[in-house]
Amino acid sequence: MKKPKWFKQILLSGAILLTLTLQIWVIQNVFATELWELSISKNYQVFLDYNKNPNLKSIIDSDDFSYKVIPNTYIDIIQRDNSLQFWLQHWEIDSQADLEIVYKWKTYVVPLNVERKLDMTDFNLRDDFYELSLQKKDLSCESSATSDILETMLGTYIHEDDVISKLPVGNTYNKLPTNQAGEKIWWDPNAGFVWKIDNASQKTMTWYGVYEKPIADVYEQYGFETETMSRDTLDDAITPEIHLEYILTKLSRWNMVQLWGDWCTRPEFDDGVLTTANWVDVNNLWDFISAKNGCYNVNSDRTLKWSYEDENWNLIKHEWLDGEHAFVLLGWKWDISNPTHVRVWDTDTWYHMYETQEWMRKWKAMDYRTVVISKKDS
Repeated sequence: MKKPKWFKQILLSGAILLTLTLQIWVIQNVFATELWELSISKNYQVFLDYNKNPNLKSIIDSDDFSYKVIPNTYIDIIQRDNSLQFWLQHWEIDSQADLEIVYKWKTYVVPLNVERKLDMTDFNLRDDFYELSLQKKDLSCESSATSDILETMLGTYIHEDDVISKLPVGNTYNKLPTNQAGEKIWWDPNAGFVWKIDNASQKTMTWYGVYEKPIADVYEQYGFETETMSRDTLDDAITPEIHLEYILTKLSRWNMVQLWGDWCTRPEFDDGVLTTANWVDVNNLWDFISAKNGCYNVNSDRTLKWSYEDENWNLIKHEWLDGEHAFVLLGWKWDISNPTHVRVWDTDTWYHMYETQEWMRKWKAMDYRTVVISKKDS
């Protein structure tokens, strides 16, 4: 028998009411059991997981739902990996706050206990990054490191291609060096990216890279303050050891640090497990299994030489390294003024904890080039 139109309307109204009741029940049930009180001790701590309760996703995305942390000086909330997570904008926090959640006409207030303190003798930010990724192109190490740092400071996904698109390029971009009167002419990596990012080789000078100043400019485009340093810009009284302590101190105070160094590692200091960087993939990520940075010519002269034209068309001689590479500083071990080890993220071979003497050698090979990245209100 055909049902009358009013019967269908009653069924529809009942379905809408049932859905709304279910949504409110889900919110109340989840909040009553999972969000009565929260203690936060780590970054990116999940407090609502959509995977556990698929109904939450549609509710949280609706206009009827809102949330905020009061006060939000160092604590915020981001959506990531199918969940809502707390994003701590400082390495050390000891404070009280409230998480205020509004759904339709009901407000829920959840007390937050935030107590987080990192060990200053075993400092490691490896688990505090939004993402630590491998470079996607042959020579995108600088851009990959930059995207990882930006993601962590912004609390949102940034692809290395976004960084690459913001790098300046010169008239020699995507071109091989030219010869003038027996002298190789290329471009200045302090001004922009030299050559191209894919399918080339530093050794044969069919690629190179980019230094700290253009990378600092990218960070500034995202609204951050930067400080660039190298042996050319530091006072003679600032020894490499003082420079290292300075950037470690900056790191401990919620700043990020990007470094340049030698890709190659001396065999006696290599902590990698895999024999080739090509084996480092997503299957190794959860274990942080690193590859070796082995080079047969690690102790040989790997100097690359060319000249570039400055703004006045003068030729400036440039000498640098076959093995130029970028790293993210993650921490140290032992005393900050005299660490036994330095922790870095290698965008090609993963996580490493180098003995300080080996890290200083690698860093020196690229003239101790550094970018410190800070929030403008820090």
